[in-house]
Amino acid sequence: MKTLTIFAHLGLILALGCGDSTPSGDSDAAVSDCSAAGQLCATLSVPSDFAATPRNVYVGLYASLPPAGPPDVMVGSFPATSIAAGAPLRLTVDGVDEVGDYHVFVALFVEGGGNFQPEPGIDYQIITAPHTFGAGPVELGALSLELAE
Repeated sequence: MKTLTIFAHLGLILALGCGDSTPSGDSDAAVSDCSAAGQLCATLSVPSDFAATPRNVYVGLYASLPPAGPPDVMVGSFPATSIAAGAPLRLTVDGVDEVGDYHVFVALFVEGGGNFQPEPGIDYQIITAPHTFGAGPVELGALSLELAE
């Protein structure tokens, strides 16, 4: 797991919250629901000992690693109140019309955690290998969030 030191201005980024999403706590959500151009889809899960109260999920795209400052593309911030241990969250975001290869950064902010960047040991995060955007939907599959370090 790569750790991140990010977002000097994440407060502004979270306030912008672009894109539409359809988060769902349905652990049986089919991966095949990601079929439209400009969709970014993932099934997010947390560790089995997760006991925090989730607030929101933030998604951003980086063209290269390590991340330095705000993401290249701010996808948005979405409610995540239904995610829990054993209850994955299906996230489908429409209107992600970027073109190119990007690493997808996902942060789960929880009660008592950070507001502008993930709080180490409290909030959860993941950053993916690069995915190609602009050639149809981007299905990330199952993403297991880990405690921020």
